Amino acid sequence: MLAMKWPHAAPNYRDSISERLTSVTMSMLGERAGRPSDELLRRSLRNHAFVLPGPEEADLPTEVANTLHWVGKASRLLSDLAEPAVGRMVLDSLKLRLDGTAAAAETVQRKRRTLVNAVHYAVDLGEFKENLITAVRWRRPKVSKDVDSRVVANPDQVRALLHAVSYVGGYGRARGSPLAS
Repeated sequence: MLAMKWPHAAPNYRDSISERLTSVTMSMLGERAGRPSDELLRRSLRNHAFVLPGPEEADLPTEVANTLHWVGKASRLLSDLAEPAVGRMVLDSLKLRLDGTAAAAETVQRKRRTLVNAVHYAVDLGEFKENLITAVRWRRPKVSKDVDSRVVANPDQVRALLHAVSYVGGYGRARGSPLAS
């Protein structure tokens, strides 16, 4: 997936994808002795595994190389997602933030989309006949369509803002007046 989308992606988008792939990878880790700390796992994945060009063995600090080696041994196979319980467990893990509280619905949807796209890529490569994640019955969190009055300006605030913008540029030059119209 990295090679497919990243060379032409904007840096912020690559960083966002890296974070989402890290979350998905963390949820795909099985139980195995010698597990590094979650902080080290996340840092190693985000800063070394999911970057272009890929990690070079010689360039990695020993701690990171050992962590990525452990991840390679402890990761579940993508084919495990064919089991509904595993697929649902991975999808449910995307609903949580690092502190264990519920993640925003849009965040969950972005993480799920990243996982679905990664498995779509595996389908494109001929690893699977169909996307295993889309077959899992799972309830997505609802995205709220309500307007949060703490964030959106009310009509009086908008009028005051437009009035203030009309004064941009100083007296006589008022370059902001077209903005206020």
